Amino acid sequence: MNKIKWSKEKPEFKRECLLLCATKMRQNYEYSVYQIKKIEFDGFWYWGWLTGDGEEYGAIEDLKSDLYCKFELS
Repeated sequence: MNKIKWSKEKPEFKRECLLLCATKMRQNYEYSVYQIKKIEFDGFWYWGWLTGDGEEYGAIEDLKSDLYCKFELS
């Protein structure tokens, strides 16, 4: 079984992927999974973070968490 490799630093994104985030709430962590995708807007693009339902939260610069784990898509 593979171990999850957490990082305190937000990873760089060069391809679309899944991102597991852990945010400390009191003494426990809350976990969230996001899709990281290229979002095209008005002739430009940026890395966006989306829910599992494909709803966009915003630009990746706005994503804040205590721990990150990136999963590359094959």
